[in-house]
Amino acid sequence: MPSRNSSDWYFTEIMTDKKMGQGSGSVPPLYNRARTLPAILGGKPIRKRVLPYSRQTIFPSDLKAVRKVMRSDFLTTGPMGNRFGQAIAARTGFDSALPLSSGTAALITLLMSLENVRGHEVITSPMTFAATTGAILMAGGVPVMADVDPVTLNVDPRRVAELINEKTAAVLAVDYAGHPAHWQELRRLCDNHRIPLLVDCAHSLGSSIHGHPVGYWAHAAVFSFHPVKAVACGEGGAIASSDRDILRRATLIANHWMVKFEDENPFTARPWYYEIQGQGFNYRLNDISSALGLSQIKRLNTRIDACREVSIALRKRLSSIAFLDMPCELDGYRHSYHLFVARVRQLEEGFGRNLLVAALRAENITAHVHYIPIHLHPHFRDKILTGDLKNCDQAYNEIMTLPCFDSMTEKDVRDIGLAIEKIATHSSEILSAMATEKTR
Repeated sequence: MPSRNSSDWYFTEIMTDKKMGQGSGSVPPLYNRARTLPAILGGKPIRKRVLPYSRQTIFPSDLKAVRKVMRSDFLTTGPMGNRFGQAIAARTGFDSALPLSSGTAALITLLMSLENVRGHEVITSPMTFAATTGAILMAGGVPVMADVDPVTLNVDPRRVAELINEKTAAVLAVDYAGHPAHWQELRRLCDNHRIPLLVDCAHSLGSSIHGHPVGYWAHAAVFSFHPVKAVACGEGGAIASSDRDILRRATLIANHWMVKFEDENPFTARPWYYEIQGQGFNYRLNDISSALGLSQIKRLNTRIDACREVSIALRKRLSSIAFLDMPCELDGYRHSYHLFVARVRQLEEGFGRNLLVAALRAENITAHVHYIPIHLHPHFRDKILTGDLKNCDQAYNEIMTLPCFDSMTEKDVRDIGLAIEKIATHSSEILSAMATEKTR
């Protein structure tokens, strides 16, 4: 085999003697050059089919559960929502859970169920999807960005402490990529200031700290069941809490704030009568999606274990690539690896994360960036309060999400490594091609 520093080594790793028809294992130079040239420079991609950064896995039992509901009397407002809610509560350690139509709907509903949010501040992370901040605004609150811990990229409790004041209504932290935030420290901080601690667990269903599920230290948690999440409903979300008042108000908000009245007298009863007593929405999760979620959550441990195995394989395969830093997992913390987020140092001057992502996508490997920080979006700039976000800003310039999901194969992992090493070998040529393109 050629030296690992040679541009040909990865070619011989993926091309067998039999395929080449050469007993000696020699590689025709012209064919070799075409094969090893990065796809962004016109070479042949490592993969024929695109490898997504994540995807759902559907089993026959999922299809059976959905078909059963499709043949029933209830496509929505039937029994499946309650059953799914009970299963979520059982897995998360809360007394109850309310399934809703999306994680975004769950965030909005939870924040609206806290009567003190409107006109007050909610401290949260800038390293998150727009839904977290958007929900605070929808509930009438003022989002306040606290900088992140440079290791986990979760909100830093020390920065949160600096931002709490008499206007603070709540702390809404995020389990970035599936690694739990510093929940014990955040809970002590919130208890000292008598404010609720909320958790955006969209990434972390199945994660834990010292054996405790991620919502253990929170007053309420929100989950997401988007197709790339550990439990997929197509679209879906949930609020989980042991606070009856929060769940009572959340249930009203998610059902148009519709209040019905019971009257056992058959002569005066009006079963059709209801009153709208506040601003609510239709955020219910239908029975079809609930049935799918209920089927999927039974395999939660299996999926998380599989994602963790893929993450181990990725670490092993990429460990020799000097310009990549692997995601962390603190002692006692169980990472769900919803996202596998590496950090990219420059390969050489001018060749950083952005160019590597573009080159990987040309190889049919879907590298991604999670996320563009909240304070960089035009819509949010004049609607949020921020302090010094240097850790978040630095991380944003380096983070790169690589494919990591339960049904990935050894070949998928190998392809990622081969593609990165192929690109790195030709980094100077890629830079030259980019410079030429800019001068046209």
